[in-house]
Amino acid sequence: AGGALAFMPGPEPVLAGAARFTDLACRDLYARAGATRRGSIPDLLITYDANPVFALPLEARAGLRLADIPCKIAFSSFLDETALEADLVFPLPLGLERLDDIYTPFGSGQVLYNICPPVVEPVYGAAAPFPTEILWQALAALGLEARGVDGQKINAWEDLLAARAARLGADFRSLRRGEPFTAAPRALPPGESLAALASHLRNYASISLTPEAAVGQAGGLALAPLRHPAAGTAVSGIPPYAAATVYESELRETTLRVRVNAATARRLGLKAGQRVRLSAKAGDAGGAGVRSLEARLAVFEGLMDNVVGLPLGYGHTGFDAFSQGRGVNGLDLFSLIPELEPEAPDGRDGLCYLAVRGLELKGVSGV
Repeated sequence: AGGALAFMPGPEPVLAGAARFTDLACRDLYARAGATRRGSIPDLLITYDANPVFALPLEARAGLRLADIPCKIAFSSFLDETALEADLVFPLPLGLERLDDIYTPFGSGQVLYNICPPVVEPVYGAAAPFPTEILWQALAALGLEARGVDGQKINAWEDLLAARAARLGADFRSLRRGEPFTAAPRALPPGESLAALASHLRNYASISLTPEAAVGQAGGLALAPLRHPAAGTAVSGIPPYAAATVYESELRETTLRVRVNAATARRLGLKAGQRVRLSAKAGDAGGAGVRSLEARLAVFEGLMDNVVGLPLGYGHTGFDAFSQGRGVNGLDLFSLIPELEPEAPDGRDGLCYLAVRGLELKGVSGV
C-alpha cells in the first residue's frame, strides 16, 4: 500500500573475507578514536581520500594519537592535514583522472550503480592508475592474493569492479558505456518491528550531527552548521577559483564570521562587525571544560531566533595559500558523545555522535 517504507540495501562484499557495509558503518572512525585514546593503538593506519586530522572534532583528532601509530599511509590528491602527518603519501588521481564507481548515493530513491571512466590522463604523476594496484603489489610481495566470493582470482581494480557489477546482476560493458544499473529498493517485510527498523537505520547512520539547544532554558542558543560550496571539502580545501566567491558574511580576509539574525543580536547586545567569542562545553554532559573560537559577527535574516550560524570548512593548515590560515575550524566546538558503552556487548567499538553543548555567544570587550 502507499506510504510503505523501502529499505536501501548496502553493497554486498565482493572480496572473500571482506566486511559487510553495515559492519563498516558500525566501526566508525569516531569510535575508533575513542578506542585508540584508551590504549588500543593500531600498527598501521591507511587513509584513502580522507582527511580525519581536519574533519574530526578536537578530542577525536587527539584521540587518534597519530604520533603513536608506527606507520601511517595516506592516499590523497592534495597535501592536506592528514597527508602532512603521514609517513608515506601516494598521490591519488583526481576524480576525472581515474576509473571509479558509485553505489546508491545517500538520498537516492532506488538502488543505483554506475562506473565512472576517466575523462583525461593524470595531469601530474599519480602513483598508479588506482591505489588498489599498489595494494595488489603488496599482496603479491607477501605471497598473498585477492579472490572474489566465488573463488575467482582478482588481479586488478577493473576486475574488482566487474565482479561487483556481476554481484548486482549488472552488465559491466553497459556500465562502461555510461548506462547506469538501477533496481527497485526492497520493501520492508510487513511484520518487521520498529525495533528492527531502528536497527537498520542505526547501521546506516551511525553518526549524527546533532547541535543541541539549551531546551527549556531562557536565552538558550542552538548552532546551525553552515556549508558553502566555495569552502570546498575536507579533502579538497578551498578551490583556487572559488576563493573569490566565498561570502564576506562567512570570511573576510582571514577572519571567520558567525551569523545571527537582528533580533538575536539585539537580545545579546551585539552589533554587526563586532568581534565575538563563541564557546561551548567540552566533552559529554559531565565535561567541565570550555572550548571557544573568536570571530566577527554578521547579521543574517536567514536564521531563526536564538540560532547561531557557524560556517564550516575553514581553518586549514594543509593544502595551499588559498586554504591555509583562513578562519578557524568550526569543528573545534563540537564534542564527541558516546551513544553506546565504549566497549559494546556485540564487540563493536560503540557508536558516537557529535553535539554542541552549552553554546554561548558574547562580545569581546575592548574591541
